[in-house]
Amino acid sequence: MISKERIATLIKDFHEKGIPWLVERDLQIPPEIPIKRAISIIGPRRAGKTYSMFQIMKKILEKYGIEQILYLNFELTILKNLF
Repeated sequence: MISKERIATLIKDFHEKGIPWLVERDLQIPPEIPIKRAISIIGPRRAGKTYSMFQIMKKILEKYGIEQILYLNFELTILKNLF
């Protein structure tokens, strides 16, 4: 089982690294989503879901700051046995 400290380190690493450079897309998803829980972006492989999410995160970052963003990449091998 992965420790809470390791998960915290992964989150901290993402915050330090920042959102990658991306080409702005014409999205219709507002950064002020009125729910207070996680949302899902679904679609086929290689359709741009992750970069669409990064674009939303960039808008949230610009408006509210980094403390409003929590990102974990569940494809990391270290998180393989989390669930």
